[in-house]
Amino acid sequence: MVALTQGGGMVKGRGLTTLSRKTVDYSLYLVTDDKFLKDKENVCQTFMSKVREGILGGVKLVQLRLKKADDLYFYKTAMQMKKELQRYNVPLIINNRLDICLSVDADGVHIGKTDLPINIVRKILGEKKMIGATINFSDEKDVEMAINNNVDYIAHEHTLYKSSTKETIASYDQGIKKQIQILRNKVKSLQEKGKISKSLDIALPPIILIGGINTANIEETMATFYNSCAGVAVVSNIIGEHYDSFLNALKLKFVVDKYKKNENMAIAHLWANYLRYFFYKTMESADRGKNRSTDFSVADWLNADGVKTSNREFVTTVPQGKLVTNVNFQKCVYNLVANKLNFETIPLGGTTQRCATDGETIFLFHSKCVNGGKGHYPRDGGGGRNGKGNAYNDSVIEWVEKNKNEKMVNDIFIFIGEELHELFKKKFSSTFFSLNYFFIITRRSQMHTGLFKQFDWDMDTISIEYSHNFIHIVLKNGYFNDDYKVTNLGVLLSYLLIAQGKTLPHFFSRIVGEGALARAGEKWLKFLGAVAIALEISVNECARDEASA
Repeated sequence: MVALTQGGGMVKGRGLTTLSRKTVDYSLYLVTDDKFLKDKENVCQTFMSKVREGILGGVKLVQLRLKKADDLYFYKTAMQMKKELQRYNVPLIINNRLDICLSVDADGVHIGKTDLPINIVRKILGEKKMIGATINFSDEKDVEMAINNNVDYIAHEHTLYKSSTKETIASYDQGIKKQIQILRNKVKSLQEKGKISKSLDIALPPIILIGGINTANIEETMATFYNSCAGVAVVSNIIGEHYDSFLNALKLKFVVDKYKKNENMAIAHLWANYLRYFFYKTMESADRGKNRSTDFSVADWLNADGVKTSNREFVTTVPQGKLVTNVNFQKCVYNLVANKLNFETIPLGGTTQRCATDGETIFLFHSKCVNGGKGHYPRDGGGGRNGKGNAYNDSVIEWVEKNKNEKMVNDIFIFIGEELHELFKKKFSSTFFSLNYFFIITRRSQMHTGLFKQFDWDMDTISIEYSHNFIHIVLKNGYFNDDYKVTNLGVLLSYLLIAQGKTLPHFFSRIVGEGALARAGEKWLKFLGAVAIALEISVNECARDEASA
């Protein structure tokens, strides 16, 4: 199977029904297989765990392919898979089975060469579901059928490399490259004949490469196909019994991002994927009743193809950290962060001085005006000593006055509301701003200044703009029109910045290579990753809470 786009791996979905995402990221597509089911009587929890680990490592799309399963087993597995994937807002594709897709309300189906015709599938599913199709790029009828029925991605019937999960012909890199060129020619010919629309974007539907792709050949694969594929589909190298699902997904996603975007953005996304794993694994440990400072483990990973070579584990300790804030933490949904994780909060009014600590200290300041003056969380209820309508409360003023002449270096400040940034600019020197790091959650874009760059992020309601030691999280109309959610975002970002710690996880060298290791530790890339995953988790967890309310 192969999916085609000239641009990046993110393309507009056709009515995708998952939470708030309107785009589908095809960069790392996990396809399952019956051979990895240990329990064939009940839903296999080992299988589900492998899929979950892959998602935490960066899998963005999952296809449930169970060719040998009976109907009830397939249905039960699909139901549990959908529930699992919804937590992470990852779309679920069902292989071939329209009945299973409709019965569990999956996001779409993948249709093979010998399955129902694509036009019949589209008629049954309508335009709100995704359809992926395996076709022959040399077959004009296949191409016409796929394009005229709005397939969301296409795949060549020959695999890239030899597959260990199904009998197919492997075309290898030169064969697939030739087929992609034939596909382009077929599309042009069909347009000239009037059989498909001439207004069709020449980029075509996305192409996904599949067949024998693993951590050993992903670099070669992307070097060859970075400008003609949307991403890669992987089976054994992620869910195989002897493979480390999380670390292999992390490696595969990093290499795809490096070629589809650039190395800096790949590193930022690597941090985001690592922090996703850290957050959910730590929460799982807390839910199991362990001490909130419990360490978590990741299996050792030594072979080039990602095979686990021993039972040794390295342990990453949850970093120590403090959050100094004027937020009323008891009203915040991420009070769970304080309850379950190694995360201490200090009321801003309780300390007017800097808080020295061996771990990270984050300063989170909340304005009353981030959403039109409807703030709910500042600790002081009054208008502040500067008069009614002040955007910040007395504890903020007191802290600023006490510390404005202090030497502060490498501290991290999060401002919810542009007004707080303006206050600090009036009170602190330019040296203060050059020696510390700032995250500003605002509704005012900085792009017009020409000093800020746009981070490649896929949320319609948010943009991330960065320059030197400033990151602006620009909230547009939509999901974050609620102070409750904005405050949750600030608290979660604080925790993730603490969780990053001051040292690189030692397995990063196996992923980015020794040459890029220093760059992987650069703060602005770490910070962009923390912002990206804070936004993702905040949206997904709040949506889950609302759905269960």
